[in-house]
Amino acid sequence: MSDAEALNQRLVDELADAGVLSDRWRPAFLAVPRHLFVPDVIWVDAGDGTPTARRREDDPAAWLETAYADGPIGTQVDDGATPDTGRGLLVTSSISAPSIVSRMLHYLQVEPGMRVLEIGTGSGWNAALLAHMAGGQNVVTVEIDPGIADRARKTLAEAGVSPTVVTGDGADGYPPGAPYDRVIATAAVQRVPYAWVEQTRPGGLILTPWATAFDEGALVLLTVDEHGTAHGRFVDNTVAFMWLRAQRTPPRTAGRPDRRRRIVHDSAPRRGRLGRLRRLVRGRAAAARGGPKVRRRRRRHRRLRLLGVRRPVVGVRAGHRGRDRAPGAPARAAPPVGGDRGRLPVVGGPRTTAD
Repeated sequence: MSDAEALNQRLVDELADAGVLSDRWRPAFLAVPRHLFVPDVIWVDAGDGTPTARRREDDPAAWLETAYADGPIGTQVDDGATPDTGRGLLVTSSISAPSIVSRMLHYLQVEPGMRVLEIGTGSGWNAALLAHMAGGQNVVTVEIDPGIADRARKTLAEAGVSPTVVTGDGADGYPPGAPYDRVIATAAVQRVPYAWVEQTRPGGLILTPWATAFDEGALVLLTVDEHGTAHGRFVDNTVAFMWLRAQRTPPRTAGRPDRRRRIVHDSAPRRGRLGRLRRLVRGRAAAARGGPKVRRRRRRHRRLRLLGVRRPVVGVRAGHRGRDRAPGAPARAAPPVGGDRGRLPVVGGPRTTAD
């Protein structure tokens, strides 16, 4: 048994012992070695939050050990604009952590012979696992970056699997291969593209990371019905994914090149609900304080109160700028935050809901 085979066996055993790899998917993980899909140059955290290139030729043993660790691996930075010779700003493509991949495949409930659409080919490892289960002729995977797509085609062919690799915007799906029984995205969305719903047969499933600029993300599993709508629930809230390029949010460090963002790979485990609660409390506290205009109005009203002058009532709600109203007038109803509660917005079609 080679070193790669031994490390792959160890990884599969660890995932199975942790309860995240089912017996149905174990043969696929053993048959599709992960290191085949890891490029010779990978990007690792230099210790200060910036990705630094690490080459296979410099330390082959460490590179192979990294390939079979249960963690994400950066494979591209800055959309390919940074050469493989120094440091980048932000990881823009990666191989997801094996434990996250196995959990997502479990949620997707793929059966042999099903038609599967994958959004975000990346390295091609996930597409190879899907092809092993459903059959290569039944799997279509879409990648927006031409360089990444070309490398994935070559790697998949060398691995002996043959899904269809399409270079294009995953937000549009791939109509020529529709309808699909399963759709899986490996990039986070704020709005579920209606093309995915439209190209999924009734009763089919869509699994996608969902996030906002406020929340790092969760996995949502949707079921498409015969009316062209989809509904479902969140099945996991412990992951963070890169954005679908068409829905990227502006970086918080825009205009400040000296401020570098922390590396967040695909499927990097989050800190859980405690960190989420802290962010929620901080956000609501900041909203309650209001903006500069509200604070100036409050200071003016305090001065008037000290002088004995009656002031109008100011209504301030979290997430809503206060407005003056006459004394005794009914307060205005607070507008809904983020749309109807529990609903996910869908681009270009009927609304998709999640419990």
